[in-house]
Amino acid sequence: MTFRRLVGMTGAAACLILAACSGGGHALHAAPSEGSTTSSEPIASTAVATTSARVTTTRATAPSPGPCCGTTPTGPLTASFSGLSAGQRVPNNGQLIAFAVTWTNNSQTSYPAVAPVVAGEHYDGGTGPNREVHGSLQRLNARTGAWQDVSFAEGEGTDFMYTGDDAAFALPVGSAVTIHYRLSLTKDDNPGTLGIDAVAVQPRDHTMLGSLAVDVAVVSH
Repeated sequence: MTFRRLVGMTGAAACLILAACSGGGHALHAAPSEGSTTSSEPIASTAVATTSARVTTTRATAPSPGPCCGTTPTGPLTASFSGLSAGQRVPNNGQLIAFAVTWTNNSQTSYPAVAPVVAGEHYDGGTGPNREVHGSLQRLNARTGAWQDVSFAEGEGTDFMYTGDDAAFALPVGSAVTIHYRLSLTKDDNPGTLGIDAVAVQPRDHTMLGSLAVDVAVVSH
């Protein structure tokens, strides 16, 4: 499963589909829409005469899961990449590629906790039945100055959306925070176009607050 088609939906709708395709993994929650109500009135029952006619039940087909991120920023928090750009050539020889993601709050709401996520999508050069990326990702801990390993491949569920919980930060109105990363790919990452997603979520319920993707070119070296 990849996560590119959900772009253009609201964060709540995107989270609902991600939750539906998560399988046995964590479920993402969508914030309730304003004005939504839950009825507590009993449902009236009507007696129906039994007939011999055959009744055919048709179930609606669930929408196909798609990616969370597009190449245009979405959500109340705005993401921007530096050090990675569309079409940039990334070698699969273990070279460290440093980049950063900046989250800016141009909304009218202050967020006490924002968890930053970066993950690699499934792509045409990936190996195995799921076409997963095999490279590694590290995130800089600004408090300690140490680089910490972070799971990079998105995998089959939505567990990757929890990888930023331990790096959550406050983002008041009008402020910005930059997170530094470094990426390296291996020989198992064959040439192809790899989408790298940046997602911001609320740790308490993993509602999406913003997203952006950049497509890089994996090259043999």
